[in-house]
Amino acid sequence: MNSILKGAGFRILPLFFFITLSSAEPYAYTLGFYFAGDNDLASQVDVDLEEIRKARYSEELNVVIFADRGAGSVQPGSFVYIKRDTFLIQIRDFGDLDSGDPQTLNFFVRFLRENYPSESYGLVLWGHGTSWMKSSDPFYKSIAFDAVSGNSIDVFNGELKWAIPDTIFNFIVMDACLMGGIEVLWELQGKARYVVASPALVPATGLNYMRFIDSFVSNIDNTILALNAIVNDYVEEYDSLGCSVLLSLYDLYKLQYIKTVLPGLVLESYNLAPHSLRKYRESSITYNLYSNEVQDTLAPFIDFCDFIGKWKGPHLFPFILNSKGNGVFQDAGGVSVYFPLSLNQVKEYFRKYRELSFERETDFMDIVLNTLRLEYFEGSNSTSYVVKNVGGYPVISFPSLVKTTKWYFVLEVYRDGVLKQSISTCACSFPLRITPGVYTLRLKVVSPFDGLFCFSQVVPESILVKEEDTPYYNSVLDSLGCAIDILGRNAGNNTKGILFKSGRKYLVY
Repeated sequence: MNSILKGAGFRILPLFFFITLSSAEPYAYTLGFYFAGDNDLASQVDVDLEEIRKARYSEELNVVIFADRGAGSVQPGSFVYIKRDTFLIQIRDFGDLDSGDPQTLNFFVRFLRENYPSESYGLVLWGHGTSWMKSSDPFYKSIAFDAVSGNSIDVFNGELKWAIPDTIFNFIVMDACLMGGIEVLWELQGKARYVVASPALVPATGLNYMRFIDSFVSNIDNTILALNAIVNDYVEEYDSLGCSVLLSLYDLYKLQYIKTVLPGLVLESYNLAPHSLRKYRESSITYNLYSNEVQDTLAPFIDFCDFIGKWKGPHLFPFILNSKGNGVFQDAGGVSVYFPLSLNQVKEYFRKYRELSFERETDFMDIVLNTLRLEYFEGSNSTSYVVKNVGGYPVISFPSLVKTTKWYFVLEVYRDGVLKQSISTCACSFPLRITPGVYTLRLKVVSPFDGLFCFSQVVPESILVKEEDTPYYNSVLDSLGCAIDILGRNAGNNTKGILFKSGRKYLVY
């Protein structure tokens, strides 16, 4: 997208030119810009700062900017600027902060609130983004990727949610790729009333900040009009350049409507044929990670509204106040959801996805896995386990095993080829009631709705239970002779089931 980059460079006045840079009198609005540009977008920060400098000025609108830039910028480092008239005034030089650290974002938000009292606040998060996804691959960088530290502010583990205090901002704009996902919006509940974001890729040039600020100067008393203008201007500008883009305005107060729709769909997905679910998924609008001009069936994100519409017919989603797209996104609903058609990708990101508030409250991943359940039960699975001592006995769990909330496990525990214990549960934890020794584990995953099942290879296959690991000696009677005197069985509740052998005490069940 270099052909559409605008000119760089901006004017900075030193601090001593101004006597007062903050005011005890509240502004009507304060806009805080968080530029995470210590990466390959460093020069684009310069471009956007120049746009902000040239934008219309209003004494009712305060603009405060945190900019972190790396090599390629006219001024590498971490600075805070404020806009006054057509100047950007540098008021802080922090050296080189890590903009991919949630503590840096949290610091800037608190700095904004403590130094610039305002009737209303808005926040712009600027940088690379990949929705909620994060992996060791730097391409999957959540939001605000810092190339020097290698960090980014994660969504799945609550970092973004923690970094932004509750009830400060009236709106949050995310000038970053793929952040218009329902998983991201769910994490931002309580952080703002409105969010502007794109479920698709955002060109490197991003939003036009001259027009952005002009929208607020013109609508200082009407946030909805200002945010709608930002959405419309964005698509209008890139449409004139022949680029497919999409931008949406969301009302987070109405997001809970999803919880009236999804529970029934999750249950229905268990009884619906996988090929039907796959048909709805494959015909849905997708958001891939390499080009907005290509619809890729195997893309990890799809349009949530389009998928529900293909399945259940047209739906109105009241939390989407305005969604505008052009080109391949002309008919998009305007919010994405994670829905890969690769079982390997599901397995790779399953644990992280389970940490998201959206998944914990809706079980949406059940729909994804029910779409892929034929591949799941026909393929090979393996899982590792962890053992913890709880209440004096070992509990084995399989935290990495992929399954829906209603598929259940059968754990079989063998010793010398003899089944010693069999446990069935939908949970991932199994309390073991076995004597000390070496046991072989066999794990089966079952879909109770259609009878499908498969065995998952347990790694390692055997487990050693030491005598100090468990008080349960279920087979101790097998080793006792008939002449052994059993004492204390009726002596009281605390001693029922106690026997003695060779001066040692055992529990019998």
